[in-house]
Amino acid sequence: MQKLFYSIIILAVLSLTQAFGYNGSLMYMEYQGVDEGSWNDLKDNQVDQLPDQVIFPGKAKVVGLFYGKGTWLFGKRHLKNFLYSRRRSYKVIYEKDILNGSLNKGGFHTLIMPGGKSWIYNENLGSKGAQEILKFVNAGGNYVGICAGAFYATSHRQGPTPMPTPYGIGLLNGIAFDGTALKVKPFKGGMLDFKFYMQNFKKDYRILLLGGPAFLVDETEAKLKRIKMYSEFSKNFPAMIVFEFGKGRVFLSGPHLEIEENQSVLGIRYHDPDSEWPILESIFVNYFQNTL
Repeated sequence: MQKLFYSIIILAVLSLTQAFGYNGSLMYMEYQGVDEGSWNDLKDNQVDQLPDQVIFPGKAKVVGLFYGKGTWLFGKRHLKNFLYSRRRSYKVIYEKDILNGSLNKGGFHTLIMPGGKSWIYNENLGSKGAQEILKFVNAGGNYVGICAGAFYATSHRQGPTPMPTPYGIGLLNGIAFDGTALKVKPFKGGMLDFKFYMQNFKKDYRILLLGGPAFLVDETEAKLKRIKMYSEFSKNFPAMIVFEFGKGRVFLSGPHLEIEENQSVLGIRYHDPDSEWPILESIFVNYFQNTL
């Protein structure tokens, strides 16, 4: 595994402000014109064929797949298809299931926060939802954050604002860097080539990016949480990382590796030469804990 490149532009204010998530409203993001969430209103004629809960034999705990306000139809539907195809028991959950403590009652081993609009996640889950999620992961749960779910997990955001500002719940104490909003190369909306550093996988994949972040941390955070980079946009801009949080494990991805473009209307515009589902499955098998 190639050594993670660490950013040195982290501000000194990163540490204490995110103990239980950012408490201010982020709804101003709705009017910033960022790529994140820009496809939320796109409709698909396909009907969701899978139920909201599937329990396979011998699977005592399940994946909680967040379907709350602000989530992206295509992302959460493709994640449901992924879980079913890999025979992973899952249950669709909403804000109330996190806020009422159900996430921490022993029935879930993983929480997936999909793409969408992270500021809406923050608004509706608030500090109580942040505490419940941090408690879940700290006690040994796993967390998957893709695009908006990755922004939501990270303590600070840079882009569209030129400087980092307090943002997510702080699983990662660092910066979710929106290079698309900041017009930094090689970030752009659409299909993008990513370098990979995962054993038994190709070195390059073409994956859909819709405003997802890179992850910037200092060396202290990287060592504390044993951060590993699995993919990068370019040097110094990690695109996918894994790390430890308490007893739990976290996977964050800027690009949409869950999307199978040929399975939806997205394939009319975006052409993906191969599937990234094996990469996501590898995270469950080789990095996450207690998923069997």
